[in-house]
Amino acid sequence: MIVPKRQCFFGRHLVQTGIVNPKQLDRAISRQKQSNALLGRLAQEQKLLTPEQISAILERQQHDPRRFGELAVAMGFITGEQLETLLDNQANNHIYLGEALIKENILSRDALVAQLNIFQTLMLAHEEEISGILSRAQHGDALVSLYDITRTYFFRIGFLAKAVRLEQGIPNDIHGAQVFMEQRSRGSLAYFGVILPESLLGQLASPLREQSAVDSGKDREIASEVLHNLNYLYCEQSRKSGTKVRHGAVRYDLPASVSTVETIRMQTVFDDFAVAYCT
Repeated sequence: MIVPKRQCFFGRHLVQTGIVNPKQLDRAISRQKQSNALLGRLAQEQKLLTPEQISAILERQQHDPRRFGELAVAMGFITGEQLETLLDNQANNHIYLGEALIKENILSRDALVAQLNIFQTLMLAHEEEISGILSRAQHGDALVSLYDITRTYFFRIGFLAKAVRLEQGIPNDIHGAQVFMEQRSRGSLAYFGVILPESLLGQLASPLREQSAVDSGKDREIASEVLHNLNYLYCEQSRKSGTKVRHGAVRYDLPASVSTVETIRMQTVFDDFAVAYCT
């Protein structure tokens, strides 16, 4: 069975278990997209934010964990009262995938609740398993930290990502761009890297570069920007825990001195990517 790429993990679960078929899922997702509006779009429609201000907020979000609306207020673009009004409007029209499935007469409410409970149980078990695997790896603490940071970062720019498995070496089935950055801490040397497929690079180009189409010549540049942002979060987390990390320049291959490469394969609704810790 071919499962559409662009769907949430719950939708993928429903298709893979045969509860709905791909066409039904696409129909529900279309219904959901029609109802759900991003806060920035709502603010622009109500002439509260300009496109330039929205771009400035998105750029700030690369390094600031606060939500879009909070940053819009903090940057002086809108007032707190205006934000509350926008959030109310957004909430009144927002529907989740499950609601869309019900509205499209694809699932009954009882069937939806049953599947949500099953899916939640599976996800919790998966996260526990992944956390255990990462913590027992050779560089367990670093990998757990990278996993948490990567999930947070990708969620912040609009992508749900989860770990699939821990692998040894650089994946040879992810074709796109790979970049690495030197990390020095307490006399030890390591390399932190990201391996991004072309499909995901194309999606990242929009929030990071405001491009409407994929430009293959920009692949490394986009991947490098992702790496810089992840590295910033990693260094901040290390600093808060009392460890100072110094980093070097971005490079596109690993030096011959590297003997160990532990890679976390991550999954998004578009494609798999990976983050690597190399020593």
